[in-house]
Amino acid sequence: MQIQEIEGKIIQFFMDNKIEHDRILLGSPWIFRNSWLVIKPWDRESDIRNLDIEHDSVWIQLWGLPNHCKTKKMRKA
Repeated sequence: MQIQEIEGKIIQFFMDNKIEHDRILLGSPWIFRNSWLVIKPWDRESDIRNLDIEHDSVWIQLWGLPNHCKTKKMRKA
């Protein structure tokens, strides 16, 4: 794997192993040194200024919520 800093918060990773590439993308977002590491696919045709690196989907599980919070409306909030 090779790593190259592009600009600001953007770092480009190069890898030859397709299995590792897919595992890393599917496991995103990652946490590195207590900060989110958002990984997005990129190709040479993409403009890095248009990549959304400020948002990503996460799955969380909350235990012990009161019943009135266990609604579809609250799930989407």
